[in-house]
Amino acid sequence: MKQIVITFGLLLPLMAFFSSSCKKSSNNNPFGSAKIATAMISNNGAVENYQFFYDASNNLDSVSLTGSGSAAGLASYLKYNYIGSSWSISSPAGSFMVYANTAGQLLKVLVADTLTYIYSNNQLSEVNQYAVTLSPPYYVNTPTYYTWLNGDVTKAVTGSQTQTYTYNTGKNGQPGDPVRIAGFLAYGVSPVKTTHLPESISNSSTQGVNYFYTFDSKGRINTLTEVAFNKTLSTNDTTTYAYTYY
Repeated sequence: MKQIVITFGLLLPLMAFFSSSCKKSSNNNPFGSAKIATAMISNNGAVENYQFFYDASNNLDSVSLTGSGSAAGLASYLKYNYIGSSWSISSPAGSFMVYANTAGQLLKVLVADTLTYIYSNNQLSEVNQYAVTLSPPYYVNTPTYYTWLNGDVTKAVTGSQTQTYTYNTGKNGQPGDPVRIAGFLAYGVSPVKTTHLPESISNSSTQGVNYFYTFDSKGRINTLTEVAFNKTLSTNDTTTYAYTYY
């Protein structure tokens, strides 16, 4: 099943896992405290159904995953164990550690390709992905650099690849938007919280992703539709995220 094609926090190596911070900061908007209860993610006939459970302190405690459609038979779960401001994530595939500060900012994720996070003025400025190699110094670092404007990431640069972002400046970002849901599924908390609602991410004039939304009566995202396009190949790929809330 296709995942969100963005570099926020270098999430793709972790999309088989999910995690949570011990102390989560608000998203600084009216929807910052909204808790997603379920997420149904549909792509090309495969449906992944997530259910999220929280503890008495509103920290994510566990996640169950089942599949339907062409993903029928898929089943998994995750369990979170907190150690101060950091946590471990356990699943049938194994476990790993995530380190964060008391403000809920990710500092390091210990997976096969270790991720480290650097901030400037409380905004993510750099993510370093350290991959193991067989020759000295036995690792290679792939950094991603972030540019911000008015509370929003406008650019992410990884090597020769540059991604640019546009926003609906009339609407706040919130837990179900494409930036936050990618982080939530990978870590239980997003390393990036933009002020406004993302509208598009592009790698070039011919490749990118556009985002479309519907909202419930409280103004929360009801559905997020992600349309990834490649004009050179004349292809589109659509993924839909449907949410319920506690």
